[in-house]
Amino acid sequence: MKKLILFICICFIAIGLYASENKPAVARISSYIEGIVDMKVSLGQHVKKGQFLFKVSTNGIQITKEKCKNNVWYYKEEYERVKKLSKNHSKSVENVQEAKYNLENAIGNLKMQDLLIDKWSKYHAPFDGVVTKIYNYSGSGVSNGSDNSDNNNAVLEVTKLEDYKKRKIKVEKPPVAQVAPMVDGIVELKVALAEKVKKGQLLFKISTAYREITKAQQKANLEYNKARYERTKQLYKQNNESLKYYQTAVFDYKNAVQDLKGTELLINRRSSYCAPFDGIITDIIHYTGSNVFVGHKVLEVTKSQ
Repeated sequence: MKKLILFICICFIAIGLYASENKPAVARISSYIEGIVDMKVSLGQHVKKGQFLFKVSTNGIQITKEKCKNNVWYYKEEYERVKKLSKNHSKSVENVQEAKYNLENAIGNLKMQDLLIDKWSKYHAPFDGVVTKIYNYSGSGVSNGSDNSDNNNAVLEVTKLEDYKKRKIKVEKPPVAQVAPMVDGIVELKVALAEKVKKGQLLFKISTAYREITKAQQKANLEYNKARYERTKQLYKQNNESLKYYQTAVFDYKNAVQDLKGTELLINRRSSYCAPFDGIITDIIHYTGSNVFVGHKVLEVTKSQ
């Protein structure tokens, strides 16, 4: 009996080793951040290890970065102010420690945004290989690693060159682009199934009605904080307002500017999606009136031959 069990175990191990040896090395390259894809390679292209494959737009992260820079400025000023006040015992040691923590935390957040922009928005080939699948072409939105039922969040696939040659793997042609939005919302479809489309033609929009309301609120907020900032600045110059209150007014005003920019970015640049190449609409997942989430496919465009 023991010999039989041992024999079965050996067989399973052998099968596993055979399967692993015969499984081609395929890298599914996904994005760490949400954004719009800018593809740098084409389907079937041979690539070298380290070659630039695609990048993801960082417009939204740039806005977050500006707010983080504002935080660093504010907490740095606060820390210096609290340190001075602690010398004459107007502030406690605990107040100084809290101010220092807030500053270090703000600096850390800023460094994170720099990392996302400089390192994690660009993706490269992990080995010499061939681009055997592209899911999201230039102009498509991708999510930030959350579950995606369509393609598990992969933007493209690279098959290792030696496996590609040895197994004579075929590249899926013609190219098929999965077009997904960068924002959640209600779809406004502009094409029909089997319709021929031209590169750059509008395929669908994501309703901006909700964001237009937000934009109006943020414009009002900006106007209020701008007026408050200008008024406080004058009072501070006349020694009729405290440094802390003035700095808080500056902080709130700068944040209001960035909040409005973020909403305008969503409305102007992330609500419309166009065809990445001349082709035909071969699949529609979400029609007009349907709700869709970031990175989830709305439709497919198959390239014309």
